[in-house]
Amino acid sequence: MTDSNSTPSIGPTFPLDESAIQRSAWGRVLGSPVTWLPYLPVFAGFCLFNLPWAPFLGLLTLLSGIEAFFWAKKWPVFMQQIRNNFIAGHNRLQDQILEAAAKGLRSNRRYSNFGNKLSWFVSMKKKIETKIHANPPLTSQGEQLEVLVDSLCIGAMRHFQAIVQLDKELEASTESKTMLQEKSRSLRATVVERISEAEKTLQDTWDKLDIVLNPAQMDRPTPSSSLDVIVRQLREELDIAHRVHARLQSDVQIQPPPAAAEDAQPQ
Repeated sequence: MTDSNSTPSIGPTFPLDESAIQRSAWGRVLGSPVTWLPYLPVFAGFCLFNLPWAPFLGLLTLLSGIEAFFWAKKWPVFMQQIRNNFIAGHNRLQDQILEAAAKGLRSNRRYSNFGNKLSWFVSMKKKIETKIHANPPLTSQGEQLEVLVDSLCIGAMRHFQAIVQLDKELEASTESKTMLQEKSRSLRATVVERISEAEKTLQDTWDKLDIVLNPAQMDRPTPSSSLDVIVRQLREELDIAHRVHARLQSDVQIQPPPAAAEDAQPQ
């Protein structure tokens, strides 16, 4: 039986850990042969052939200037690659944790339906994230949408695991089980309702993803946001995007063609 307490800590990919990204970037810069290899002949000449101090320091200064110019020119693309690696790595970790939780749920017939539903959430998450990152650079809207999708899937997992944990407490209880049984029934009914709404929302997100990815603003949820809050935010964003899209389409339809506009000008 799956224990919700055994699941590793997991949260949305964004915001990124910029300090970790900087450490990774500098580690790669300092460890790159491009950085240190040009200095070897200079130090070899100084140590083995008694190269005078003045030429030695001059060569070091020249090499350092060339290195600084090289990395300054390469830095924006280099940092974007590091960020992309962090995003991809965190998304893989999320998927592994969610898939492991789904597998654990399916291992018990009692919760196999939960496991199948969670696997569906993971599948949709992968599809949406693939499309979000298909056309870099990642927009603010895409980043915010990914936070919501991550939170939705994590929230679904935690809801399923809450039922499993409550059932374990019910089985282990030696006292009156009436209250626990009522709590379990109430929790199941709540989870079924919320998961159903989350499924519809995630499917709508995928169906309208091209519209949703247009620039817009929405509040970023925290990892502790309830599933209801996350669903509502996604619903609101979808509704806003749909209205904006419809209005833009309407504006296009009623705008007169250039020829007609010219005819309308006063003589």
